[in-house]
Amino acid sequence: VMLLDVDHFKSINDLLGHQSGDRALAQIGRIIAENVRGLDVAGRFGGEEFLVLLRDASRERALQVAERLRGAIETSGIAYADGKPVTVSVGVSYALPTDLTSDVVERADRALYRAKNAGRNRVVEAPLVAI
Repeated sequence: VMLLDVDHFKSINDLLGHQSGDRALAQIGRIIAENVRGLDVAGRFGGEEFLVLLRDASRERALQVAERLRGAIETSGIAYADGKPVTVSVGVSYALPTDLTSDVVERADRALYRAKNAGRNRVVEAPLVAI
């Protein structure tokens, strides 16, 4: 599971308007759809967050896809009011056999916040064991 959050999204709405924010989210949604397989599931998870479920993906593949998405969004041409590229932070977690869906999403969310706290525009994976 990957959770992607648009960095500093509020500034897009505040400085460029909500229509620009909506267009940016739509473009990011298209980028995500273009960069995952047909058997994967992706969608908006609320606000400026997106959730991606990679089915039958290894740890290496999940990190590779997360980094590819992060880079594709950064180089897409979507920009903040100051002209700098829009970026995303990504949290990645893995389902264990005993997990509930909420467990996996919660770990991805914690990893996402570590990415934000570490400076944004990065991918952080959740540990495979509880910490």
